[in-house]
Amino acid sequence: RFAESHGVSKHAAELTEKEREKIIQPYEKIAKDVGRELCADGNARRLGKLFNENHAMLRDAGVSSESIEEAIEICRLNGAYGAKMTGGGGNGGAIIALVKKTEAKRILGALAKSGYEAFEADIADVGANCE
Repeated sequence: RFAESHGVSKHAAELTEKEREKIIQPYEKIAKDVGRELCADGNARRLGKLFNENHAMLRDAGVSSESIEEAIEICRLNGAYGAKMTGGGGNGGAIIALVKKTEAKRILGALAKSGYEAFEADIADVGANCE
């Protein structure tokens, strides 16, 4: 569905490099901007806005679902800086919301009240490494 929304009707394994670029190109700027905001001096509000922009693109590509949209709206209405789907989307998909630590319990409660399972996770200070 995602590839089709970008004018490509082949299976992912059959795509040429040019076809992959056509699909990926609109998302590259947001991905680079997200990377810049994920550093120690990044701006959480800007990162949340980028989450929202990316999700709007994914929603418009047809890979979201009613339940994903509802969960995202709950997060945003309860103080999240931003939220977006993650993974393959569709029914049974998942979202990630960027929230202030002090707002996490309220958002988790609002999601639970609407029947969604959710958990709190922190952004790691250090990525994967060898010791």
